[in-house]
Amino acid sequence: MLMLGKGQLNPEFVLKDSRNWDSMAIIETISLIDDNLNTEISSEHLLGCKTFGDILNLLGDKLQ
Repeated sequence: MLMLGKGQLNPEFVLKDSRNWDSMAIIETISLIDDNLNTEISSEHLLGCKTFGDILNLLGDKLQ
C-alpha cells in the first residue's frame, strides 16, 4: 500500500510524504482495519490523520 522499506514506518511518519497515500490506500487501510481488527473507522476520521501515529491513536481509541 505505502510501499515503504523496513523501518521507514514509525509514529512520526507523515502520510502525505508517501506518494502512495491516495484514495485507494485510504480505502485499503479501512478494509484492512475492518478485516483484521474487527472495528470500523470512517474515511473522514482517516483523512484527519496526518501521521501514522495519528492512525495508531485513532485505533487505540476505537479498540478500548
